[in-house]
Amino acid sequence: MYKIVIGFITSVLSGSFASADCMWDGHIGGGWFNMMGGIFLGVIFLIVIAIAIGVAIYAIARRPVGSSNQSFAEDPIAILKARFAKGEISGDEYEKTLKALDG
Repeated sequence: MYKIVIGFITSVLSGSFASADCMWDGHIGGGWFNMMGGIFLGVIFLIVIAIAIGVAIYAIARRPVGSSNQSFAEDPIAILKARFAKGEISGDEYEKTLKALDG
């Protein structure tokens, strides 16, 4: 599979895929028309690759690192403490749930 992808990339960049089996005005390859088409497609291909790399970098940069949901995901007591600290639950509910979690 990788040979097909590499072959496609090199043919797009060289412009040869558009003119490999074409006859244009008696000349193999079609002359300037196919060469310019190959260059145009190569530039478009490089722009698409650059955009894909940019989107990937942006997505990685925007990913939250060490958010509160991830850091407390495995520890129910830490979640309980955080909810109590935020005022989401009362002191009585905190004590009751803490006893239930401790077993």
